[in-house]
Amino acid sequence: MAVEVEVRFEVSPGEFERIREDLSQRSHFGAYEIRRDQRKVQLDTYFDSLGQLAARHWSLRIREKADTLRVTFKRPHLSGGPTQREEIENPGDGSLVEVMNQVATILAAQNIGATVGTNIEYAVHSVGAAATLQAMGLDHQYMVETTRELWILGSNGVDIVELCLDESKYRGKEAPSTPEYRIELELLDQTRSADLAEMKRMVAVNYGAREVFQSKFERAIIHADMNGSVEKAELKLQFGNDDQYDSLLGELEHNEQFIDGYRFQRAANRTIKDMYYDTKGRNLFLRGAYIRIRLEGGRRQLTFRRLKERGAPTTFMSKQEESSIRESDDIRAKWEDICSLLTKYQHVSEAPAPASFDDLHDTLERMGLRPSLEVQVSRKAWLVRRFSDSHSPHLTGEDRPIVKLKFDEITYRPPGRSRTAMRRECEVTGVEDEADSPQRYQTDQYLAFLLLFSSKCSEFTGGEVRKLTSAKYFEGVVDLGLRKQPPWYKTRTSTVLDEPTGGTHRIPAQVPSGGISWEYFRFTGSLAMLIGGLLAMSMGGDDGLLAGGSSQIPAVLLQTLGFISLCAGWLALTRHAERGSSRRNRGIAVALSAIAAIAVTLPWTGRDFTANMTGYIGLIALAWSYLRTTRQD
Repeated sequence: MAVEVEVRFEVSPGEFERIREDLSQRSHFGAYEIRRDQRKVQLDTYFDSLGQLAARHWSLRIREKADTLRVTFKRPHLSGGPTQREEIENPGDGSLVEVMNQVATILAAQNIGATVGTNIEYAVHSVGAAATLQAMGLDHQYMVETTRELWILGSNGVDIVELCLDESKYRGKEAPSTPEYRIELELLDQTRSADLAEMKRMVAVNYGAREVFQSKFERAIIHADMNGSVEKAELKLQFGNDDQYDSLLGELEHNEQFIDGYRFQRAANRTIKDMYYDTKGRNLFLRGAYIRIRLEGGRRQLTFRRLKERGAPTTFMSKQEESSIRESDDIRAKWEDICSLLTKYQHVSEAPAPASFDDLHDTLERMGLRPSLEVQVSRKAWLVRRFSDSHSPHLTGEDRPIVKLKFDEITYRPPGRSRTAMRRECEVTGVEDEADSPQRYQTDQYLAFLLLFSSKCSEFTGGEVRKLTSAKYFEGVVDLGLRKQPPWYKTRTSTVLDEPTGGTHRIPAQVPSGGISWEYFRFTGSLAMLIGGLLAMSMGGDDGLLAGGSSQIPAVLLQTLGFISLCAGWLALTRHAERGSSRRNRGIAVALSAIAAIAVTLPWTGRDFTANMTGYIGLIALAWSYLRTTRQD
């Protein structure tokens, strides 16, 4: 069994290209000779059984490259640090069958997996290495495709270190591959550890690379959980200034246990471009909803989402009502879901499903939606789990992801304009496995973490932490002054004070409820009152001002109040009503007006009596709607 000594660094896509060009032009790397070796493309399939290998920091993979196949088993070296691991691999440690037998013996000693039922040699030759591992109970698979470029560093003709530039794509079951970029230094001569330390220093200084300690297997699990978990609820945190963001980010980068009892696992950096669509008057924004096309890593996704309060307001936890279509999905099959949810909150013209994402922009415009806001996000993310020393965390559920923690630098821009606004925020998103039910356990875990994390952030930064129940679209529209704030927007925040005891002061968030619009009710009452009063007074009778009748005080008062109420109703309707501009509600307003006009012309009711009754009913409706609106605010 050999001992592998390896150092790993993470780099950004842009830096990766620069490093490749720099290494290609070098003949020396500091005091060491450097020569370019070969370029390889390899496919690794990692195996696990209910998280038991990952819990021990072991890994077991099948690597395919060119015409070769290798089985490799790795585990931490008992006397070494995070850079040293024991390794069993064919052909160095025996034939494929011999290595498989060694692995089976190690796993059986820890009660991992199951017996094959036949001898390993027969199973390998009859069904292959992968099927043999699956038969041993190792049925959780993670695939990583890596393009590796090699350089050899040495001195005086002796090879010391293998330097690898790796572009790895972590394949999910459904989601497309997620790329990640690394530099790896592997010691070839075990007696030259001091040289490895010097090369490690030079890589960090010359390229600004960040050292990481997670293996590709551990990264594959994180990617699978990031892409495979469903976001159920979210809350945004904002700090007082950029220095507080930077100090918190620095701490998270170097402290995997920022909060006792939790593991913060670093995910890949992401660059996201969003285009939000809305009506000309940004009615979706007014109702706390949005529809967007997201572009990330060459992949597009259409999402409709609306904030939706979940549970008692005192939990300060918002749930999202949403529907989405990935570029790999069947658009026609999911288009109806998007449209039904969209029309629930905004009337739009009907349009057939686009043939592809290339036609999506034109389809949305035919529906009456146009580009409303461009958003670019640079994201650093962590996946958070409960910390466990157990080798079988799957039995208690402690290996489940609880939270996605996202630190975003955001740039907002109106479409086609150069004016921008910038914002930084931290997003705490509760996640669950799509197959999980019931979900009470995860909800409690999320709320417990949210309380601890917000209080810890407040203590760490030494200042206030603002909580927001909002979305990037809403913040961008307001920051750029594209639309005035709706009433719900002003109550979306609360503050966590710096309390070392872990206590918090929280204010419930309010989001649009989607229920009755009392402003609209006020408008219809005002409209009915005005039409009834004016028609009665103008069409005859002693009280008709416009017909030359006497100027009695009740008639003048009704006409004046009716005019004022109509103006107030229109103002409330156009600025605050959630559904007042829909085709259905306009139809209701016209119908009520027609009924009022017909009623005052009926001879057996009396025109003056009808006018008075219409006015009084309108006043009652007006007062009631104001009372209900005050209570709701």
